Amino acid sequence: MTDQNAPHPPQKAPNTEIKNRAMIIWGLNLASVLVGITGLVGVVLAYIWRGDATGTVYADHFAKQITTFWITLIAVLISIPLMIIGIGFLTLFAAVIYYLVISVLGLVRANEGRSYNTP
Repeated sequence: MTDQNAPHPPQKAPNTEIKNRAMIIWGLNLASVLVGITGLVGVVLAYIWRGDATGTVYADHFAKQITTFWITLIAVLISIPLMIIGIGFLTLFAAVIYYLVISVLGLVRANEGRSYNTP
């Protein structure tokens, strides 16, 4: 006899759902340039959803989303005190451009069903 109340192992999300999740996070990253909090929401979701993407072409999207968030956050935090001497405006601008380019590339590649690291 099987126990009806026995816990079932968690099911992996289908690739279309994982693709949609990756695209949602890339979209949140893009929106964070105007509304900063969406970047934080995006990185939290990337941490939560990355386990479901293991073994799919979307796995590196989640890793890249997390890495891009932290690199950009560090660059912004370094840029703020550098604004006193004027160079902070340039480094902040560079950080925003980096964030936008990576996010657009990620969104395009996810939409095409490609790994982020595929040229």
